[in-house]
Amino acid sequence: MKTVNDRSGDDGLSSLLRQARPRPDLPPRFQEGVWRRLELWEGEPSPSTLWRAWVDRLAASVLRPWVLAGGFTAVLVAGVLVGGISAAAQSRDSARAAYVASVAPDALH
Repeated sequence: MKTVNDRSGDDGLSSLLRQARPRPDLPPRFQEGVWRRLELWEGEPSPSTLWRAWVDRLAASVLRPWVLAGGFTAVLVAGVLVGGISAAAQSRDSARAAYVASVAPDALH
């Protein structure tokens, strides 16, 4: 039985794995670009970075299940209220028109 420290067959396997997954070449001046980004990141944050961080924080707080459920409930209640107010106004207008038509039927023609 092989133990954990017995690595006699691992060398061949390691070389096969390295051949199966070759390392891609880095683009030219890759390290220089990385250092430039690090220097920019360590300095004062740019307005676009602050804006992106604010949007990310807002999205993270809004995309929670209880916040989404509360927002959905608020929109549903607002829709019912607006629909009720609109229906009441329409009903009042049609009742007003029916009254005017019953009192002065010739005035509408």
